[in-house]
Amino acid sequence: MKTNASWIGNHQETQGTWFTGKAVVQTLADGVTAYDLKSGTQLWTTPLPGAGNHACLAPSDSYGGIGVVAYGGKHEGAWAGYACDHVAAYNLDTGKVVWSKSLNFTFKANDVDPVDRDQVSVARSRGVVVVRTNKESIALRIADGTSAWNPERAATGGCNAGSYTGGELLVRVQRCESGSYPNVKSWHTESLIDPETGKAKWMTKEGNRATTFPVSTLPMVFSSNTETYVANEANGVRRSVFGSALDQTVNLFTERASGSVWPDTAVFANVFVMGVAGKDHESGFVTAYDLDSGRQVWRTPAQAHTQYIPLMGTGANRILVYVKTDNAAKLIEMGKYDGSMKTLVEYPESVNKSMSSGAWPHWHDGRIYVTGVGGGSGDTSHSLMVLPTTK
Repeated sequence: MKTNASWIGNHQETQGTWFTGKAVVQTLADGVTAYDLKSGTQLWTTPLPGAGNHACLAPSDSYGGIGVVAYGGKHEGAWAGYACDHVAAYNLDTGKVVWSKSLNFTFKANDVDPVDRDQVSVARSRGVVVVRTNKESIALRIADGTSAWNPERAATGGCNAGSYTGGELLVRVQRCESGSYPNVKSWHTESLIDPETGKAKWMTKEGNRATTFPVSTLPMVFSSNTETYVANEANGVRRSVFGSALDQTVNLFTERASGSVWPDTAVFANVFVMGVAGKDHESGFVTAYDLDSGRQVWRTPAQAHTQYIPLMGTGANRILVYVKTDNAAKLIEMGKYDGSMKTLVEYPESVNKSMSSGAWPHWHDGRIYVTGVGGGSGDTSHSLMVLPTTK
C-alpha cells in the first residue's frame, strides 16, 4: 500500500497494527485504515477526529475489537510539531470512531518541546486504557471512554501516581521519596494492577533506580540502570536476575516510555529473547535468557548496521527473527538453545527502500506484515507490505 512520504513517524505508531478475522488494520499518520487479509483490498478508512491531526501513539492491544490511538494537531511557536493531547477508540470491524477525548495538558510557553510523546503514555490492557500526561493520569473504559478509576489516588506515602505499562498485564512503577535534604531516602514500587478496578494485586518495594520499567509484562521482566530481572506474576517476588553483564543492552531503554512493552522482545516457552542495539548505536545482536535461572542461554556476535526483531506469536519452540540492514531484510530461524541461525527468506532491497526507517514487522497466520509511517529512501514509498515466510 502506498503512503504519503511527507508523513513523519516511527515504530510507536506501527504498534497500532491490529488483526481481525478478515482484515489487517493499520494506524497511519492521519487515521486508521483496514485492508482485506487475502486480497489487500481497502475495506475502510477513517480519519482522526478533527482536521489536521496526526497520530502519535497506538498500543498494540485490540481487546474487544477496539483499537486506541493518541493524536493531536500541529503546534506552532518556539517548537513546531504535532501535539499528543487527544485519544480516540476505533471499532476495528467497521472503522467507526467509538469515542474520543481531549487530554488535560499543561503547555509551557518557554518549553523547547512543550508537548510530545515523551510526556504522554498510553498503557492498554484488556478493557481499560491508562493515559498519562504532564498534568494528569486517567483510566478509561475501552467500550465507551468513561472513567474506570482514578490513577491519581495511588499518589500517597511519598510516592507519585506512577507510570503504567500495558500488554497482557497492567503494571505500575512509582517513584517515591521521604525526608528532606540531605537525608532524602528514595525508592520505587512495582505493582500488578487489576485493569477493571485499578487496585494493586501486589506491590513490591525496590531500592532507588535511575530508570526502571517493564520490558515485558507477561512474563514480567523489569530493567533498571543496574540490572534486568524477572518477577513472579503471582506475587512480585523475584524469579531470577539475568546473568552476565548487560551493559550493552542499555539501548533497549532509549525509546520513550510510551506505555507499551518493549517491542524488540519475545518469549518462547521459558526462553526470553531480546534484539539489542550496541552502545555505538551502529550494531545489533540477539541474546536469550532462561526465565527461571536468569542464565544467558546464548548471544550472537554484534553485526554492524543490523537490527534484529524477534517475532511474537510464532510458537513456543520456533524462534523467528526479522533482520534489517541498511540494504535489505531477511527472515531467520534461530536455535532455541544454541542461537544457531538459518536463513529462511531473503527479501529484495525494495522492501527496505520503500518503507520508512521505523517500519516494523508483525507476524500473523504465517505471514509478515511490515507497517510504516513516512517515506522510504527509494522512489516509491509504502505503508504496508505483506511478505512470505518461506522461499
